[in-house]
Amino acid sequence: MKSLLLAATCLVLPTIGMGGADEKKPVVGVSVPVVRKVVDHLEMKARLGAKDSIVIVPRVTGYLVETPAKEGSTVQKGDVLFKVDPRPYQALLAAAEAKVRQCEASLEYARETNNAFKELAKKKRDAVTDNELRQYQALETQALAARTVAQTEAVHARLNLEFTVVRAPIDGRVGRFFMARGNLVKQDETNLTTLVSVNPIVVYLDIDEVTFFRVRKVIEGQKAAAVDVGLASDKGYPRRAVIDFVDNQVAPETATVRVRAVLANAKNEMMPGMSVRARIPLGEPYDAVMVADQIVQSKNRNAWIFVVNADNRVETRFVKLGPLQSDGLRVIAGGLKKDEIVLVQSVTSVVPGMQIQPKRVPMASLDSPALKESSR
Repeated sequence: MKSLLLAATCLVLPTIGMGGADEKKPVVGVSVPVVRKVVDHLEMKARLGAKDSIVIVPRVTGYLVETPAKEGSTVQKGDVLFKVDPRPYQALLAAAEAKVRQCEASLEYARETNNAFKELAKKKRDAVTDNELRQYQALETQALAARTVAQTEAVHARLNLEFTVVRAPIDGRVGRFFMARGNLVKQDETNLTTLVSVNPIVVYLDIDEVTFFRVRKVIEGQKAAAVDVGLASDKGYPRRAVIDFVDNQVAPETATVRVRAVLANAKNEMMPGMSVRARIPLGEPYDAVMVADQIVQSKNRNAWIFVVNADNRVETRFVKLGPLQSDGLRVIAGGLKKDEIVLVQSVTSVVPGMQIQPKRVPMASLDSPALKESSR
């Protein structure tokens, strides 16, 4: 059972002496509940992840000769991560470009020959047969096609030479290297490292399917549904993420729906895989009746507070508890009206049925100086 804490600076004065009957009644601080709009939230553990995660593999086969980037470093898109020995690909490119020049020469000769016989046929029809004209035209067409093939091969060779330099495809942080310099790496097979984006980062929430029905109404009703996030080092939930994805199915092994939210990480203080606290709204704001959590007592799943009736007598009031707010006020979901008088102070001699002298004091919260002083 929780013990009742003092919630204001006034002292209980159960004086007994020469005075009248009222002087024998203990003076006890009382207040009325706080009424304000609140939003119910689902509080849960969540996991951070990278918005983009890439396994870096080489696009050509060869020996690794350089690793300009450092393991664990932050890189920009286009930065050089690895270099494969370029010399074999330089030779292949030189051969391909030479073949292009050879094909261009052959095409030029075939074109000039074809044009010459066409002119001859115009001047002297019987000097060249139709079959010969078709042959010369075919030779020119073949030469043109050969040049196109050679040019395509040269483009491919130039790309392969470019691929010997492995660059970062996105901004992000590099992981550990799986291959050291001097190793043979194979095209599209060898894993060199991983690269993950760091800003923004994403929050993954796995919400049970019962709660998800309430969460979905909030998501669908807002253009940018928010999730409040707190790191292990944070007090409360100071960071805000925006939901950008809801999975299209329930995971059968966990009976949960995955929700993803995007979170700014400009200082790179968060990393994929970190565990965080997340709070997501479960509905629209509503008027809630609240009291200081310190005056609520509970035992065996029952909760109650003390109220004062019209005769200034103490009564026990069983209540249904709602969520605890960040300032120490507890939502009373049932059993208490907003205009009832609640005891916020107590002495050991106060019991249900006793008459008291009520003294109005503010409803205390965790931030109340009086409450902090009384709880020492």
